[in-house]
Amino acid sequence: MKTTDQVYLEKLLKSLQSLLKQLNKGKPGSAYSEAEIRALSHVNLEAPKGLSSFVRTLNNQLQLIHTLPQTKRTSAIYFLQQLLSSVQRLSAVLKIIEIQKLNRVQKELTANNVMDMDRKKLAPMRDNVFEDMIVQFLKAGDKFNDHIYMNIAMLPGLYLLILEYYLKHKKNISGTRQWYDFLVISNYMLNGIKLELLLLERLKKR
Repeated sequence: MKTTDQVYLEKLLKSLQSLLKQLNKGKPGSAYSEAEIRALSHVNLEAPKGLSSFVRTLNNQLQLIHTLPQTKRTSAIYFLQQLLSSVQRLSAVLKIIEIQKLNRVQKELTANNVMDMDRKKLAPMRDNVFEDMIVQFLKAGDKFNDHIYMNIAMLPGLYLLILEYYLKHKKNISGTRQWYDFLVISNYMLNGIKLELLLLERLKKR
């Protein structure tokens, strides 16, 4: 049986695909038609009760859809592509990872704001198996040009491996630099925040 998150994401996926199909028919730089403005203005932004916090975070981004007629067509298309990719990423994650495990990670992210953390100040303990998983994930991301889901389609499966390993070895990994790496990756996979992820990718290439 599908969860509330999955049902909601399926509906959102269809809605975004429909909007993109409609906007892509117009020429780049052309003004929006009345039908396009109407479609963007009437997107249902209401979130059903019972959504996971990370899915609700995605829902909050939808508020900007109603403002898209004030932007250029190319900007609107890019924004919708980004949203669509986020929906596809979360849908894939929810299909292969138990929601209880994802909620545990989200709770840990809430308790530890990775954006305020200093990786250098954490313990440098290194688990080679976990490190290889992290590096493989970052390589697969390939600069994380994620406005097209195809560019990151491998990531949910790789994240599953990282998460399962982390949960089994949490006692040893917590408080280390690799713990930070895990939180950064999780913050991207669940909440779509990738600034720290791009910095981490650059660090691992040194």
